Amino acid sequence: MADNKDSNADGTVTRRRSRRRRKRSSARTSASKKAAAATTPRKMLVMNTADPGEARVAILFDGKIDEIYLERSGKSLAGNIYRGTVTNIEPSLQAAFIDIGQEKNGFLHASDCMSPDGGFSSVLGTSTTGRRKRTSAKNGGRRNGHSRPAIEKMLKKGQDVLVQVTKDGIGNKGPALTTYLSLPGRYLVLMPGLSRMGVSKKIEDDKVREELRAMVAELTPPKDLGFIARTACVGHPLEDISRDMEFLVGLWQALLKRAGGATSPALIYQESDLVIRAVRDFLPPDTDSILVDNPQVVERVREFLELVCPEMLDRVRAYEGNKPIFHEFGVEEELAKLGRRRVRLPSGGSLVIEQTEALVAIDVNTARYRGCKDQSGAILQTNCEAAREIAQQLRLRDIGGLIIIDFIDMDESAHCRKVEKELKDSLERDRARIFVTSMSQLGVVEMSRQRTRPGLALSTFTRCPTCHGLGTVKSAESLGLDLLREAKAVISRGDCAEVETFFSPEMAVRIENLYRGDLARLEESSGVKIIVAADSGLLPGQMRVVARGESGTPVLEHSYEEAD
Repeated sequence: MADNKDSNADGTVTRRRSRRRRKRSSARTSASKKAAAATTPRKMLVMNTADPGEARVAILFDGKIDEIYLERSGKSLAGNIYRGTVTNIEPSLQAAFIDIGQEKNGFLHASDCMSPDGGFSSVLGTSTTGRRKRTSAKNGGRRNGHSRPAIEKMLKKGQDVLVQVTKDGIGNKGPALTTYLSLPGRYLVLMPGLSRMGVSKKIEDDKVREELRAMVAELTPPKDLGFIARTACVGHPLEDISRDMEFLVGLWQALLKRAGGATSPALIYQESDLVIRAVRDFLPPDTDSILVDNPQVVERVREFLELVCPEMLDRVRAYEGNKPIFHEFGVEEELAKLGRRRVRLPSGGSLVIEQTEALVAIDVNTARYRGCKDQSGAILQTNCEAAREIAQQLRLRDIGGLIIIDFIDMDESAHCRKVEKELKDSLERDRARIFVTSMSQLGVVEMSRQRTRPGLALSTFTRCPTCHGLGTVKSAESLGLDLLREAKAVISRGDCAEVETFFSPEMAVRIENLYRGDLARLEESSGVKIIVAADSGLLPGQMRVVARGESGTPVLEHSYEEAD
């Protein structure tokens, strides 16, 4: 009996140990799955369309804002196609100005104009349509063996043309135009007149490019319609791509029909709004969820995805939280920081971003750096952090044009190359076309970034009415001295009995206190009364002078305002 009890006891212990091992193994498996899930980056598309007049889309990467797009209704023309009329041709600029029905005429350069046999003039009833022959200003105006004709030989005044807006007008400039039309879909871009199937240059893997080329070669597009396979094609079956091609062909045929019956200037095709463009162009294939705070927009997104990408339908969800959607995910707080000129870096360094008419200057400072003890290591770490942050700020602020980056000077060339690589690697995720030069001996990197729309600064902010964008106004001391000089100049006319000067209320009090004695002495020596008065309609830095004769009639009135 004792042996049996021992045996049973041993067996019970053995079973218990086995169960414990299974529990531990299961716990380890569960923990490893959770760890894998935790290390897998989560991507989310968040759409804020509940507010009237503006749509905003943010792409979140592991809960942090990675890209931001905003659009106010009716503000952007980029992507629109118009039937326009040539109003003027400038041979000296090799450009034409096209009336597209907007406030400012569009600008069409010769390098963006098809040769006479490659346009869509037959649709407009002016000539025959041929195959498109794209030319370029590079390489002496030659591309693919064809020299670029002069603009006056391709177009004539009063001629109707089909043009597409490539860049919105900024400031006094009208929108930039091209006659090389393109219609983007989810997987393909239709290029009328191209007559070939190509693959996007953004797909750099040679093996993937060859696979895509072989796949799209099976498609049978209509004559004189070419297509470019977009990055979204990767990993999708031919059926999805073929469906996208059919959609674009139908759109193009409807566009041609509309263009033929329109009278210039006329809008022929309007680019989709930000909501549809975000799903079509910006949606990463590995997106976990698409959150929208407007039920009507949720249905629009689902209808579009059902046409072009039905496998992502289950990822679209309506946001039902009480807080505004951008506040819930911390996007609003990050957006507020984008208006600041100074950006803090993780280790205490900082960036200072200054936008001028000609270029954008970015200065890197160590500021309150806390990290490496040796100076060279501290500078290298700050510059590397700055390179990563600069790439993100350019994306988020949508800064375009010429950009000058002044990194902290580094003595070792290896450190310079490392910072260059960090910058270029960080810029690879940017959708805009970018050109970056090597770092100069002074630690300066020059780069250019494609600009198609006004940046976040122009879209969100307006020029300060006080400083007019200078960031500074004249001090009370400087304005007081201006007052003394102006008063002397007016008194020298010899026909004044009184000089009254007006300033903003705060400035008037300070000037009166600072220059009371000087004004009294000037009054005594000239016999002319000088009055300092407050005008609530004036801003700091502004001054208005009114000189009156013996009868009290004004003989001179002059307003002083800092120059733009």
